[in-house]
Amino acid sequence: MSARWGLVSNRAEASRNSSPRCRTCPGLMKPCTGAVVLLAEVLLAASCAADQSGSAAVPAAGAGEANGHWQSQWHTGKSVPPARAGADNGRRQALRLVYAGRERLADFSIDGQPARAHSQGLFVTARHYYVTARLESQPRRALLVRFERRGERRVEVADITRTAGTAAGAGPLLDHPGGFDFDGTWFWIPVAESRRHGRSVIIKFPHQPDRPLAEQQCLDAFRVDDHIGAIACDRKTGRLYGANWDTETVYVWQPDGTVVERIARGELIRSGPRQALAVQDWKALAAGEVLAGGIDKSADRPSSAPAAVVALLDIPGRACRALARLPSPPEAA
Repeated sequence: MSARWGLVSNRAEASRNSSPRCRTCPGLMKPCTGAVVLLAEVLLAASCAADQSGSAAVPAAGAGEANGHWQSQWHTGKSVPPARAGADNGRRQALRLVYAGRERLADFSIDGQPARAHSQGLFVTARHYYVTARLESQPRRALLVRFERRGERRVEVADITRTAGTAAGAGPLLDHPGGFDFDGTWFWIPVAESRRHGRSVIIKFPHQPDRPLAEQQCLDAFRVDDHIGAIACDRKTGRLYGANWDTETVYVWQPDGTVVERIARGELIRSGPRQALAVQDWKALAAGEVLAGGIDKSADRPSSAPAAVVALLDIPGRACRALARLPSPPEAA
């Protein structure tokens, strides 16, 4: 089967003479002139159903800084070779990515100043790109940004910053939003302290495409005593999957925050306990299966192998069903 997905990249248009490599996102560069949405066809032997409103889930395969100076540009036909995982429990699936296009998002400003933000998660609907990002100017803020894909190409911003304390204004700021997913009604978004093992709040933001973003009311679902960097919503089981900083631990929750289980990194992929996938963003597919985009931080990864990967993970089966490495996105013609 085939579905269209998106990958967040901030690499291609940076100055090659002045922009250093990003240490946390190998293969990307920062600072750069704009976040780039890479539309890709994901070909899987698995169901990749769009949501009930016509939205398609989107895993992000890395992030960097973006300053909002973006233009539209498209490329087609570039392909990432298919890859297979091991024969976990007798199942093998192929994963092939085909770059279908690249689009620079519209400029936007906050309080009259060009926005410089560190992008995190991405979700594509028929009408909009939804992006979570941390505003890099002081004070840092957690943002949900909605980009209109057609027509006037309006940009709307919602401030989703939280505090670590239960009382308003109490405790350190939670200014780091993460990768997020959609359950058919709500976007589930983690907002965390910008440090390893910091605290997080999991929020629910409504999907109301005809209503101004700033007027929509989000809810705090539950709190977590850890930095949660990505959430996936399993619509079949109703469970949520959360990856902490560098995916050292995967949490499985009920929607009310009740912990079902904690999975250590070495237990997530039983056939490859030394694998270290730092999830940037992931989306649930079928029951227990998620498509994850992130960085391969395995100690034994060959230096010549691209670090940015997209992997099909079976959470209950503790298996990586397929994995594809992403070279640099296609350059401008």
